[in-house]
Amino acid sequence: MLRAMTYVALVGPEIEENLSLRYIASSLAKAGVKSELVPFNFEGDFASAMATILEAPEPPIAVGISLAFQWRARDFLALAVALREGGYRGHITMGGHFGTFAAKEILADFPEIDSIVRQEAEDTMVALVSALENKAPLTAIPGLDCSHSGLCHRDRQGVLRYLHASSTRKEVVLAEELSVYLTSVSKHTGIMVARPLATG
Repeated sequence: MLRAMTYVALVGPEIEENLSLRYIASSLAKAGVKSELVPFNFEGDFASAMATILEAPEPPIAVGISLAFQWRARDFLALAVALREGGYRGHITMGGHFGTFAAKEILADFPEIDSIVRQEAEDTMVALVSALENKAPLTAIPGLDCSHSGLCHRDRQGVLRYLHASSTRKEVVLAEELSVYLTSVSKHTGIMVARPLATG
């Protein structure tokens, strides 16, 4: 059971009721998580969808965006970008048919998006919200693709550097000082740190 104030904004077309979003909302409710369906039927809903999320008394812990059809991809991707530009700092995830098939390309081209939920999303969304609530790693969640991950490495001079697979250089690189790397990627909102626990 998650804390009572945790809630998720679920964005998608609502012209004939979005059954897939309602399945997700039902799974979240069973886990004790409130969700709000945010209609985005056409371009005219852009401002109201933005306001629902950005002007909420408490920001949602995550925004789930339904990316079912390629022909609406530009609208929904633009919403994710606008949310970041508007100051939203929570987790943005996308799902749906198009999101599933184009996960790699979306995550590479849109750093505003933190993850893609592939295929059926009910259990994955519950696990994602639980991990966010408990500040747990996301990489072990089945059905979830994350935007980027790497390892922190302290070199012989004591400098904390970032070891990762570079999407631009297409190879594993040991980047400059971690703080310098982070400030060089202007569209990223921050990092999530996972520390190994001692065992035995």
